[in-house]
Amino acid sequence: MSQRLFGLSPKDVKQMVFQFCEKNGIIHKFNCATKSAGKEWFRGFLKRHNIISVRVAESTSLHRAIGFNRIKVNRFYDELEKIMFNALFNVDESEFSICHKPRKVVALNTWLRHHPCRPVTELEVSELFETAYGKAATVQNCQSGFKKCGIYPFNRKEFTEEDFAAAKATDHSYVV
Repeated sequence: MSQRLFGLSPKDVKQMVFQFCEKNGIIHKFNCATKSAGKEWFRGFLKRHNIISVRVAESTSLHRAIGFNRIKVNRFYDELEKIMFNALFNVDESEFSICHKPRKVVALNTWLRHHPCRPVTELEVSELFETAYGKAATVQNCQSGFKKCGIYPFNRKEFTEEDFAAAKATDHSYVV
């Protein structure tokens, strides 16, 4: 359920376990008045299954979840395929050089070292972002991003069925 962006609350799990035991004739010591397993059972369940955790769910836009489906992704790749090979160019034609000669730049020294115990204001965020962005925006990160989403090298099968799980809840046969 969490892969489809609808996680179960601890209360839901405890109620489902109670129903499971009742329907399958499994003897239990759960509370029949609340029709739910107890807190201690749930705590023990989490200890026994350490791959499961309780955490605050990420808020996800319904439109975003619905919009990322196989039909729309295939339409994107169809359009990309039409324009992609015409848009590729040799690096030498674009004034980029493989032998990069870095030029001198003006950069900030570590901001917090020079401003200890001082909160960051909205006016100073851009200074901090500039330094971090310069270190994070590498050619390797850019290439990795294009590869991961199947843009380059072109791979329309980059996404698995699991990636579309959120859209399955509202899957329609018609194209929007």
